[in-house]
This record gives sequence, C-alpha cells and structure tokens, in this order.
Amino acid sequence: MAGLLIVEDEAIVALDLASQVQAIGHQVIGIADNATDAIRLACQKLPDVVLMDVVIKGDVDGVEAARVIQRDLQVPVIFLTAYSDTRTVDRLTQIGPFGYLTKPFLARELKSTIQLAVYKGQIDANLRESQHWLMSALASVADGVIASDEFGQVHFLNPAAERLTGWSSAEAEGRLLRDVMRLAGAAQQSPATLLTKAGEPVAIEWTSKAILGGRGHPLGEIVTMRERRQS
Repeated sequence: MAGLLIVEDEAIVALDLASQVQAIGHQVIGIADNATDAIRLACQKLPDVVLMDVVIKGDVDGVEAARVIQRDLQVPVIFLTAYSDTRTVDRLTQIGPFGYLTKPFLARELKSTIQLAVYKGQIDANLRESQHWLMSALASVADGVIASDEFGQVHFLNPAAERLTGWSSAEAEGRLLRDVMRLAGAAQQSPATLLTKAGEPVAIEWTSKAILGGRGHPLGEIVTMRERRQS
C-alpha cells in the first residue's frame, strides 16, 4: 500500500480521486488545492507518490509545485491534466515526471500509473542510497580519486584529491579532467608532477582506469593519485 498526496483544486474531483485511490488499495494521506499547501503537506507527510493537477489555485501551478517536491524531497509526481497539447507536454517533460494522465482517465490507467511510479521511485531511492554509500566510501580513501564522464568532464573529487589538486569538488565539476589534473610538461605517465590550482608542483604517482558500460561502451574514467615521497 502506497501513501498518496492528492493536489486538485476542484473539491468534488479531489474526493472522487481519493475514492478511486482507496478502491485500488492505496492510502490518501492528504489533499491540497494549491502549491503552498501541497509542498507543506509533502514535507510533513513524505508521500510515496503525489497526484498533481497541472492547474491549481494560486499563482504557482502544479508544474512548479512538482518541481520543488521532486527536487527537495525526491518524491515521485504523477501529473493529472485536461490538456495534451505540445506546450503542456513539453513543460511536464522538463520536470521529469513519473507519469501523467490525461483527464478523463480510467481506473485501470490510474492503478497502473501509480504502480509504475511507486516502483520507479523505489528504484531511484535505492540508487541514491547506493551512490551515498559509494561517495562515503570514496571520501574515506587515503588516495585521491577523480571521476570524469565520457567527455572528460569532472564529476567528483574525493577530499584527498581536493587536497592534492587544490580544487574543490564543486569548483571542478564540469571542468575538463586535464584542466583539474594538470601534469607538468608532456608527462602522461606515473610518476609525474602535478600542478595544483595555484600552480604549485606536487610529485605524484597515479593510475587511470576506464569505466565501461554495456557492450564495452566508455562511460568515463577514474583517476587515483597519491603524493610521491621524495627519497
């Protein structure tokens, strides 16, 4: 059983929708008719899924309310709309919804869309947890670690890499790996001399390994480095 928050500005429609949700075995944990109440209830009750009407009361519509809820709470949102024009669909797509239903819709459509949103929400939550554990593990590694994507753009530095390069992970994100990990001269092998962000030389040993996806498709690169002690 999933707990759902319903955001709908027509009271009769909201009550009918709540009845349908309960009839297919889920729980309604709140009903709101405007963005402020929707966001407040979502923060308080942490629903498994939000059923969000696009047109609601107030100056902020359902699309913007959903943007906040998905960004801050990572709660799946299913949009309910009477419109299926290109402009509306484009706006919904930009939010990255977990589904949308065009009014009027059938009970079986509502059931299957909720089931899919709950499933996708659980998958995303598991992925975020795995990423959290991975980042925590990398943060405790003594060697510096830099991760970049297939285009050579940096996505992560652990604290050891931040100390060695002089770049924070936030500063380095999106920059080219070669600009963050600057090696003196033409040296491209270990050992080498790393130039920090401030231009200071640091003797390092380093290795690089490609990250491969399905069928060997390159997804990025992991670089590990450590300071080389002078004898």
